[in-house]
Amino acid sequence: MKPDWQQWGILTVNTSVSVKNNRKTEDQHDIALELKQIYGPFIAGWFRLFNCETWTVFLDPLEGHGTWDGNMVFGKLPVHAEHQGRIAIITRASIRLNKVRPFWKQAAPVETELKDANGLLTSIGMGELPYIKQVTFSIWENTDNMKAFAYKMKDHVEAVKKSKKHSWFSEEMYVRFSITGSFGTLDKIKPL
Repeated sequence: MKPDWQQWGILTVNTSVSVKNNRKTEDQHDIALELKQIYGPFIAGWFRLFNCETWTVFLDPLEGHGTWDGNMVFGKLPVHAEHQGRIAIITRASIRLNKVRPFWKQAAPVETELKDANGLLTSIGMGELPYIKQVTFSIWENTDNMKAFAYKMKDHVEAVKKSKKHSWFSEEMYVRFSITGSFGTLDKIKPL
């Protein structure tokens, strides 16, 4: 419920960045060059100036539905796709102003279930407008673990049903991704 103003997420869609999957070292000079290539000189300079910890994950969209501010930001995707191995998920929703309280009342038990879910590697809650425009980014060991949480955990299933029945969201988007690479740390560890 309390935003962490120290942690920020940047989501970019970029098809021109090459990914170094087999990085042998975490050489700071190499990382600085990659950050500049990915995020541009201003953001990379900000990271350097404030000695920010960074974790960058490269994703390839597999399947999804919905929009983000009216846009299909990852292009037209199939509704279902087969995938083996680790999977990343972005869920994004704009909560109707008159539904903020019931949404957040339901969120606490779901968050508890999520923290205890089998196969969850990491989950980060973000919001472009805290409390109203929410994004959850999660990474799972595999699709089966993710589906066990999404479709079998009592509080999550109930929250999804209520969100549909009571029309909590004015817009929502759900996208699954394969993970093609990552570098850096999150809370001083490498999540993957």
